Amino acid sequence: MTAPAVASEVRASSHRPTVLFVDDEDGVRAGLRTALRKLRREFDFHYAASGPEALEILASEPVDLIVSDMRMPGMTGAELLHRVRDEHPTVVRYVLSGEAEEALVLQAMPVVHRWLSKPCDRERLTEAIADALRYRDLLLDPDLASAVVAATTLPSPPARYTEMLDLLGDPEVDLVDVAAVAERDPALAAKVLQLANSAFAAPQAVADIRSAVARIGISAVTHLALSAELVRALEPSESVPGFDVVALERHVTAVGATASQLALPEDRLVAGAAGLLSHIGLLLEASLVPDRLRASYDTALADSCTLLGAERGRFGVGHPELAGHLLSIWGLPTRIVLAVAGGHDHPPADAAPPFDARDAVRAARLVVESDDGAESSAPYLDEVPEDLALAVAHWRHLARSGDLR
Repeated sequence: MTAPAVASEVRASSHRPTVLFVDDEDGVRAGLRTALRKLRREFDFHYAASGPEALEILASEPVDLIVSDMRMPGMTGAELLHRVRDEHPTVVRYVLSGEAEEALVLQAMPVVHRWLSKPCDRERLTEAIADALRYRDLLLDPDLASAVVAATTLPSPPARYTEMLDLLGDPEVDLVDVAAVAERDPALAAKVLQLANSAFAAPQAVADIRSAVARIGISAVTHLALSAELVRALEPSESVPGFDVVALERHVTAVGATASQLALPEDRLVAGAAGLLSHIGLLLEASLVPDRLRASYDTALADSCTLLGAERGRFGVGHPELAGHLLSIWGLPTRIVLAVAGGHDHPPADAAPPFDARDAVRAARLVVESDDGAESSAPYLDEVPEDLALAVAHWRHLARSGDLR
């Protein structure tokens, strides 16, 4: 991604986007300055040689993203990022390190949003910066920004969480069985994709759950499922009137499958994953800002509007944008992020499949909601617009008949 392309994704708000790099090696910091010199008019860059120096900068400058080495004398990168998480909760936390073993990456996941490996070429680094800051301006409320950045974990439906734990306890379990469960659990799927796109794995982006499970292996999936800091069952205390996590799971599984059927051949894997993750922002809200979700449901019911309309009208930003920011800072492939964040608008009535990934998710969501009928109001409070009814019926027929294959 070129410097202008990166800059075009980031709009100025109260301050220019600010990135802090921390590395004890003079040569690394000099190399970063050289690699990023074309971005200096669009971003503020700071460089620190140690953890204490980085904390001094954080105390005096507004920083959006910190990118730290792991092995440094004195305060290690892990110790620094723990401090940043606790003391500066709106700052996105990345690692840029030559150490990228699976065990180390897994250990750091509760405080690290994304792990980049050295050497990291300029294009990959600038893309990572763009990912961290893509939705920055939508989250000007510091409490909301803190909630998104704090989300190292998302809640799974209790039954699905138990099913995965039982499955992983079987010594003869295989990757296909594990992937099949993950494909029905948006919380676990998001974490699997995050880890599969981390530095210890192959450098190519992976967009589908089965490939992600195969890439990281059963031991890593087991770590995710057993770690209370990464994936957990939804607690009863997190319940929000009108929000049904079981119905949500059923809905997004259907959206993912239908989106894959309606997508262009080259977009089917991305569309399927994006459909599964299409409502992950609701899981984020239910677990970290439930009062906001309750208020949105109350507004939607009182005003007879959609849940998304209530969110945007009351808070200025909805759960698709929250999901986009979360998945973006987690390093999921950009095409998935954009399809999730943009998948809740309606496609044109004259749109004809096969669709690109984003429009496939949009169309699939309407198809599934039209199938659900009145039940779709349970967690979604949305319905098919009259001007799209015929188009949706046609899209449903094509998806069910397999005529697009």
